[in-house]
Amino acid sequence: MNPNKGDGVWWLSSFLATTFFLKCEAHPGDRNHRNKYCTECETAACQYCNAQETHNDHKVLTINKLSGKAVVSLNQMSDYIDCSRIQTYASNGKQMLALHPLPHNNSGQFDPDRACRTCTRVLMNPDRYSYCSIVCKPFIKRDAAVKGDGKSRSRSGDGGKGGGGGAAGTRSKRSSLRVRMRKGVSHRSPLF
Repeated sequence: MNPNKGDGVWWLSSFLATTFFLKCEAHPGDRNHRNKYCTECETAACQYCNAQETHNDHKVLTINKLSGKAVVSLNQMSDYIDCSRIQTYASNGKQMLALHPLPHNNSGQFDPDRACRTCTRVLMNPDRYSYCSIVCKPFIKRDAAVKGDGKSRSRSGDGGKGGGGGAAGTRSKRSSLRVRMRKGVSHRSPLF
């Protein structure tokens, strides 16, 4: 870590804003997707970029894919940040942390006690975890890490407007929308 940059995670916001698994423009060919991140240079790199002399003594994180999203090893990230209360995922026998919330199918009833404190994604073990990804944990500035996608919601579900409706008000509003959006009464087709 570079002591001149302040605290030990000066590169974290640029790390979370980086798009991984793009083709490396410097190295055409197969297997040249950018799945490494150099913490000293604050840049994504492919395996060929990483093998160059410029990154020899640098700390490099390896990024993997899980459900089409970028994840990093818990062992690697625990050297830099406090990973407690962040939900881990198993991938190839390793414990991984998601950089951004992983997709889910929104099945079942919403329970605020089982949800991520930042993005309301359902957690597997809410007694052990409070956040679903690194970007959701509040030790970083969320607006620097997420490029204005508007997915940041308060835990109460009212969008920070202070309406007091809570998650139950949001749920009833959603169910009433579903009833109005139906085209007609569904009928079973006749059996001939």
